[in-house]
Amino acid sequence: MPSRPSAWEQPCSPGFLRQLAGGDKTAIGATLTERERETLNLLASARTAEQIAAELTVTIHTVRNHIRSILTKLHASSQLEAVIIAAGAELIDILA
Repeated sequence: MPSRPSAWEQPCSPGFLRQLAGGDKTAIGATLTERERETLNLLASARTAEQIAAELTVTIHTVRNHIRSILTKLHASSQLEAVIIAAGAELIDILA
């Protein structure tokens, strides 16, 4: 049985490649709401959706909606990709 490729071997979305190519940093995050930015910061610190919901005092459904919206707005195909895009655009500080 062939092994599944690791996260590093997965193909990148075109949106992700555009972001890496140096898109306008202010435009990348301009459409994110404050709550989406908070969610993105918590994702970057390896929190689960359940932990994010508890910390933001919202339902898990709300967190999943925020994550879906973040992925759409950043043209990301995964949460990891969204965090990388956001870090590259200096929307979040992954070293904090």
